[in-house]
Amino acid sequence: PPGDPSFFELRSINEASSRGAELVRTLLAYSRKQVFRPEVLDISDALADYYVLLRDIIDERIKLDVVHGRDLPRVKVDKNQLETAITNLCTNARDAMIEKNGGGRLTIRTSKSDAAAARKDGFTHVTEGEYVLIEVIDDGVGIPPEIMEKIFEPFFTTKDVGKGTGLGLSMVHGIIKQTGGGIAVETVRGQGTTFRIYV
Repeated sequence: PPGDPSFFELRSINEASSRGAELVRTLLAYSRKQVFRPEVLDISDALADYYVLLRDIIDERIKLDVVHGRDLPRVKVDKNQLETAITNLCTNARDAMIEKNGGGRLTIRTSKSDAAAARKDGFTHVTEGEYVLIEVIDDGVGIPPEIMEKIFEPFFTTKDVGKGTGLGLSMVHGIIKQTGGGIAVETVRGQGTTFRIYV
């Protein structure tokens, strides 16, 4: 309990263990060796449930909009892993917008899509059928073209030391790939970035 001579040391050990466990989960997601527990979901319902938690994570200077598409097919995904991926994209978007002008607008938009649209976004190995497209759209600083090819690499980060592991986007990439989907990015320097997830 607090007040015990060992309290602070034990708390430090616990925090270090939690950080280590999170790092291992991240690396497993990147290498696509994480245990997934997929379930059939209505993405609109899942995002509606998740909105409250996401609102707490995103800075109050950010306006958060969730726009649900109509007649979305149900998809088979690991809900917790999908939430982890979206959280990482949203926290990166938050940082980009605060860096640009201290705030901004973050939009999460869902729509019905298909294999043809996925192929247009650069995915060559997609099975035919319906997909749900989840877009995470910010109006932040954008991603410089010279680093675009590196953003999904593990340990690559543009953040200051101690402010990022460089594993967030690599984990997102691993999660989406293991789900059987794809992720694409479109960015304009100084105007913002859109990540498109097909599941």
